Amino acid sequence: MNNLSSTSAVNAGVHGSTGTEFQKYCALYFLFEQYNALKDTEYFICLEHHDDFLFCHLNREGFISSVESYQAKKSSVKWDMSSLYELLSKMTGVGLSLNADDMPKGNNYTHNLEFITNNSIQLNNGLSGKSKKKIITINESNSRLRYADLDSEIKIKIEDELKKLLYKLN
Repeated sequence: MNNLSSTSAVNAGVHGSTGTEFQKYCALYFLFEQYNALKDTEYFICLEHHDDFLFCHLNREGFISSVESYQAKKSSVKWDMSSLYELLSKMTGVGLSLNADDMPKGNNYTHNLEFITNNSIQLNNGLSGKSKKKIITINESNSRLRYADLDSEIKIKIEDELKKLLYKLN
């Protein structure tokens, strides 16, 4: 199993337990929300292994068929692009670690990397000017957005910034 670098800011300090509690409550929420689909299947939940929590689904042979990996972060302020880059970099590392992990996986193994927060997220393409700037806000009225469905200019901005961050780390 790969070791992931962690930041000292994540769930640290005086308020660290609130972040950890938020993660546990999110895992419990998803368990209850998905219970009817899960009750007749084999699965397990991991807390604080590779990511904040993982839902691991097993196939009939007992191999892992899929993993839903969750970063659950409580925040008192809205997330913007600059506050997300390190988190997205960590999530990318988690995906690579899940692939490299020696856990017994089925032939059609897949995983999803999910980010959950209690606050809104604002994404943009980094351009200025009314006709050039594109903004997407993720909040309670628009609560789920797949990376693949993002505007291409916003995806390019995220990818460029992640490449810069990863280049600095290596």
